[in-house]
Amino acid sequence: MKYTKKIVLYISLLTLSYLFTSCSASVSLTSWKDPNYKGPGFSKILVMAVYKDLAFRKAYETQVANSLNEEGIPAVTSMSVLSPDTKYTNKELDDIFQKNFIDGFLTLKYTGTTVIKILHPGYTYYQYYYNAYEVIRQPGYIEKLRSVNVECSLFSTSNGKAVWIAHTKTSNYKSLDDLASSLASEITDNLKADGVIK
Repeated sequence: MKYTKKIVLYISLLTLSYLFTSCSASVSLTSWKDPNYKGPGFSKILVMAVYKDLAFRKAYETQVANSLNEEGIPAVTSMSVLSPDTKYTNKELDDIFQKNFIDGFLTLKYTGTTVIKILHPGYTYYQYYYNAYEVIRQPGYIEKLRSVNVECSLFSTSNGKAVWIAHTKTSNYKSLDDLASSLASEITDNLKADGVIK
């Protein structure tokens, strides 16, 4: 009886583990940091997502800015400072950055969606019965995984040069918020790991 309870508990834990891991988005990130950068030293970062769709833009900017703020790095969204309908000159941008004490400009540029097809072949089971094999076949299926690719670049507003660049691929996301929040966490973690922010 005790053995049966242990098996049931083990299966329950495995099921819960699978549910939790399968519900979170997976993000892979490769980054480059300017070897001459002497940071961390940004006092305020403006986050701008380069998307035509304003819903996507708002979700990405909000999630990344919130993630940075939670780590003690002041950050604002471009939509709170810049009008999406206005094309600013270099001088106008510099004036806005100075007025709002912004010394970091983080851009998120959508670079495409990759669809990966994974073939799960049917499994064949052999059962020995009356000196013969009975084959039971289970049909295979094709799983499509979508991977959203985003290029992230952090610029210093003092000289306009890139300090940190990263390429990300996010898959297994369940919604736009899940996609944006997973990417935001990965960006913040890597900026800290690379020594770009504290």
